Amino acid sequence: MWGVVGKSETSTRVAMSEGRTPHAFRLGGTNISHDVVARDDSRDETMTTSFNQNQRRHVKIGDATIYIEEHGHRDNLALVLLHGGMGNLSDFSALIEPLSENHHVVAIDSRGHGRSTLGSARLTYEQLTRDVIAIADALALPRFGVVGFSDGGIVGYRLALDYPSRISHLVTLGAPNTLPQSTEKLLAGVTAQNWDAKFPETKVQYEALNPEPDFERWVKASQQMWLDRSGYPGERVATIHIPTLIIRGDDDHLFSLDEAVELRKRIAKSRLLNVPFASHTVGTDQAETCGRAIKQFLASGE
Repeated sequence: MWGVVGKSETSTRVAMSEGRTPHAFRLGGTNISHDVVARDDSRDETMTTSFNQNQRRHVKIGDATIYIEEHGHRDNLALVLLHGGMGNLSDFSALIEPLSENHHVVAIDSRGHGRSTLGSARLTYEQLTRDVIAIADALALPRFGVVGFSDGGIVGYRLALDYPSRISHLVTLGAPNTLPQSTEKLLAGVTAQNWDAKFPETKVQYEALNPEPDFERWVKASQQMWLDRSGYPGERVATIHIPTLIIRGDDDHLFSLDEAVELRKRIAKSRLLNVPFASHTVGTDQAETCGRAIKQFLASGE
């Protein structure tokens, strides 16, 4: 599953270049280091409410360097934003301001995406799930909400299943829990060449941002993750007991209304918002509607 925002929603940025002396520790057998800037308490506790793409904050997980940005006030409940496949944290540009009003927002460039390196580990939904927990531990976030778009939403389901004590709320946008055959056929035909032909801005942004760009390797790794059925939560979603808001664009060709309704039935504490005049990129197409719904859901106390 992927998530691509339009050219008007994103811009080309220069790649991160500043290095700093990291703090290091062990987490679950994995060496993790994080830039001291990631928890620089000398800064004003009220952080910015727009992405600047240049905070130079990262968490080292194995041989991958994962880029993050923090927004809002650190005293508020943390809200982790997980973007879609072949995208980056700017997928949430239209939502960052309303979401950071009452939350400490942590936006992540998933490994291989944006300013994050791919590393040698196989790109899987399971690995991305572990990355989120490693980042939360590095930032001392014992409990947090998740807003995930497309691939990020699939990771969100896995977080709710595998780490239920860590997740307070889950919001997914355009995120199915299975891989339909129609989508599988579509994804099986993806190549670096035809992706670049259809979404040329993706490669431009990727090569401008990523410190170790290899577009063909990145597309192949992403495709292998999308086609790996074991990565999808499937029927396991029935055991999710965390308040969940499922958001879908009415014209989403990757996540049907029938699938969304069935998912709503399977997750006990869930709500479904089907948004008209919106495609797979519902959070961009109807940002005001989505932002208002997410804020209401998070404030509801469910």
